[in-house]
Amino acid sequence: MRPSPQLLGDICQLIEQSRQQLASTVNCALTLFYWHSGQHIRTEVPQGQRAGYGERVVSVMAGQQEAAYLTVLPLKDVLQAKLHEAIALSRTRLDNRGGEGA
Repeated sequence: MRPSPQLLGDICQLIEQSRQQLASTVNCALTLFYWHSGQHIRTEVPQGQRAGYGERVVSVMAGQQEAAYLTVLPLKDVLQAKLHEAIALSRTRLDNRGGEGA
């Protein structure tokens, strides 16, 4: 017995909703992480030394975090490329859904 198209469609929709919820949760957590990190650096570093000292703190922390968690955050260009790719994929999916109802 094969699953009905309705069942498969419902499960696919649940998967997509879960993926979107997960992406939103991760984005929220990363935003809060970056904001709180910036706040800590801002409050700990004297006004005139923020730019250079802040960059050094981030650089040192990045090395420590890489060693601790065996991960490296992608470069800004890579993150932007992935964002544009995700937006293009979402637009394609929305365009394809629009054609299904017609």
